[in-house]
Amino acid sequence: MSSALRTSLGSVCVLLTVMSLALLPLIFSTSWYQFNCHFHDRCSNLDPVGVQAYAHTMGQFFLYRSELVGWDTRGAAHLADVRTLYSQLAVAAVAAAGVLAALLWRRPANLSPFARGALVLLLLCSLVMPVFGTFWEKVFHPLLFDNDLWRTRRGEILWSLTPRVFFRNTVALLLTLSAVGCAALWWIGSRRR
Repeated sequence: MSSALRTSLGSVCVLLTVMSLALLPLIFSTSWYQFNCHFHDRCSNLDPVGVQAYAHTMGQFFLYRSELVGWDTRGAAHLADVRTLYSQLAVAAVAAAGVLAALLWRRPANLSPFARGALVLLLLCSLVMPVFGTFWEKVFHPLLFDNDLWRTRRGEILWSLTPRVFFRNTVALLLTLSAVGCAALWWIGSRRR
């Protein structure tokens, strides 16, 4: 395998692994949903206990530990699609971590260029932030979902709990946490050189 191909593959593996690890606490933390209620007024449709209960139930559903009891049909169906995507992402992240381990097995110093490449990829990903709304509606959802269940309607639980500002904040934090993780790996890799 050529050096450029190995570096590109390693960079993608670092990025996928780090982003997946950064996403975990955001998916399963009821606090993240409650924190985002400060950025929109839709949570007022769900009392504070409701926000925590729905967020907790959603996290448990993503872990295959419970069903979505009391959820509207469209929201539950969309979250089933999301759970499938999260499961696929988990498999991809484990595979990426395995490939990364294999790439670093004999050359651990390659971690530095891999992490640097992942930071460049993160910088490219961050270019969506100024046009986040358009990206979220016209690119992201149509690319990942073959139905319109993601288009929430007024009064639905997901409409109240996860408006676009929730996802904008989530993506911004995800990019930031991933950049910190990649920078740390770059520093660790540079110390091994």
